Amino acid sequence: MQTLYVLLKAVRTNAKRSIKIALKIFVCALLTPTLVFTLASCGTLQNIHVDHTVKSNSGENICAKAYRLAQKNQQFIENNVNNVSTSDLESSAKEWETVAQQCPGRLSESIVYSAKAKWEILSKESGNNKSKIAEEIAGTSDEENAYASTENQENPESSITHQLERNAYIQFTKTVKHYNNFQWTHHPLASAAAAEDQLAFILQTLAAKKVPGLPLEYSDMASTNAQTFMNTSGKGDDLRKKIYEIPSDALESGKAQDKASGKDLPIAAIAYMDCARTELTAFNQIIVIEENKTKSASKNNRNETSYEYSAVQAHKDFKDAVIKLITSRLLRAYALGYPADTNLVLK
Repeated sequence: MQTLYVLLKAVRTNAKRSIKIALKIFVCALLTPTLVFTLASCGTLQNIHVDHTVKSNSGENICAKAYRLAQKNQQFIENNVNNVSTSDLESSAKEWETVAQQCPGRLSESIVYSAKAKWEILSKESGNNKSKIAEEIAGTSDEENAYASTENQENPESSITHQLERNAYIQFTKTVKHYNNFQWTHHPLASAAAAEDQLAFILQTLAAKKVPGLPLEYSDMASTNAQTFMNTSGKGDDLRKKIYEIPSDALESGKAQDKASGKDLPIAAIAYMDCARTELTAFNQIIVIEENKTKSASKNNRNETSYEYSAVQAHKDFKDAVIKLITSRLLRAYALGYPADTNLVLK
């Protein structure tokens, strides 16, 4: 009899546990529109996010608060298209950047909306204010900003987004070099490397044809990004092809039909957007950081046991660099003529 009682008690305990799990899954499904977001809100490690349990002073989860504020600002902007100020757009961009940094599973939409807000700021301001806006958005020095503002007087948006691209490239390269004792999940990084490699090939081809506004420097940066992604990824296949097909009629006209929009657009604009889409998809996967044992065996004299060189800080800095890199690809695409429509990017 005692044995039967114990068994019944165990069955009842298991039943309660199963009900709790089922309720949790059900609530997550109601709160999140896709599987990726469901997994993220239920605590699965997504998008190289490390600490998503931190609470704000009000007790609200930082991710939840950031996402709520970003959505509120976004709704205001969409409902007041003709009365949106630069300040409103700046707030929106910053809120979405916080979401990108704090919210697992929200990386794609947050980067896309942040980039759109930044592009609207660049498009909204007069030519005389472009350099100041570039400095605020890109965090450039006066010397760098002078370079950006004089590079292309006819298309200041293009020169500013080029400066953003250079800044993102520098930050990404420095970050990976700084944390060379770590590596990240192979496949997402290999996919990003392939995207950068394809972009590099297309830009190199256009530079060889002396297409205005597309110097070889752009191709070199993308090629280096591709190699950097591969250097910091774990073991696995290299997805880069090095050579990619470009239809001869597209090269002749400089334009091709974009599948997402159905429009004939500049090849470079499509190439940057395709790169951004691939990277957004790649980093919506689970990213895990681990110690690179080969390089750790030959550590230098730095105090690499400090927080500055910890896996947590490396994870955060790497994610910040990736966010800047993808944002720069979106802004370059817009500057080169791709429609600044978030629906086309998130398709």
